[in-house]
Amino acid sequence: MRLTKRRPGIHSTCETIVYNLVSGADMNSLRMKSRTKIAAGLMLIIAASFSQSVLAGKLEEKCKSHIQGKIAWDTASNYDSASKWDEKNLSYLCKDTINPKAPGECFHGVMTGHVNHGESDKWEYQNAIELCKGTSNADETINCFKGKIAEKVDWETAIKQCQAKPNLENVAK
Repeated sequence: MRLTKRRPGIHSTCETIVYNLVSGADMNSLRMKSRTKIAAGLMLIIAASFSQSVLAGKLEEKCKSHIQGKIAWDTASNYDSASKWDEKNLSYLCKDTINPKAPGECFHGVMTGHVNHGESDKWEYQNAIELCKGTSNADETINCFKGKIAEKVDWETAIKQCQAKPNLENVAK
């Protein structure tokens, strides 16, 4: 559409709208609305992220309380001393679970449940932590591991294939 020059004050409604759009008079209000929508969207993302962090922290704390003083990390040692976990190991085992009881149940099941790793059913606690870290389903994790061993997969590979979370850091010794 081509605008023709008219005398001041005599414009059609259509020409006025086109002129305003071209001149940018309405563009400022459109930009402001877009910025407001973007800011509101960012606030929602930040709020959701914060909520997830708070929830994850609560689940991790519940997991820790399910284990600390109740499940021995070394079944061959004195129960009182062996049920006092190093904070780093406890955090590592519980991180990212959505079922606070599952990591402890998995660890306990591996350490006491006669889960054979190909050579024996006696586990080093670091390997049991590695398998069970972050799990939300103890039985599923243990059964996955047993299945891999039955398929003649070596135990280190089986742990990697069955763990809920990939190796992020070393377990404290």
